[in-house]
Amino acid sequence: MSKQITALKQAAIKKQEEAFSRANLALKKMISEKSLINFEQVALKAKVSKNWLYNQAELRKRIESLRSQQRTEKPKDNIIKKYEDIIVGLKTRIKIFEMELKQRDTQNEALYGKWFEKN
Repeated sequence: MSKQITALKQAAIKKQEEAFSRANLALKKMISEKSLINFEQVALKAKVSKNWLYNQAELRKRIESLRSQQRTEKPKDNIIKKYEDIIVGLKTRIKIFEMELKQRDTQNEALYGKWFEKN
């Protein structure tokens, strides 16, 4: 075999390993973020094709397993958690607005006092 053919084979192997690594990292990140796991989303995050994922037996089994686990989880828990997060965020915003309102009331009182003294 020529050196060029050997180099091409090594490059192909390296490219395959990098794609496999990207797919694994994408899956780990999606699991930690509790994202929806399916072939399309993994392909997008890992920057590989869906066809390539389907052809990788190990990855295919893992994605199918994770996808089926997500389907059996209670969706209500996820929805409740999502709304609880929204409520906490809104309560925080309300507190900030109330503080700003108090500051403006204080400023208005001071300005009104100054105006009243001049007139």
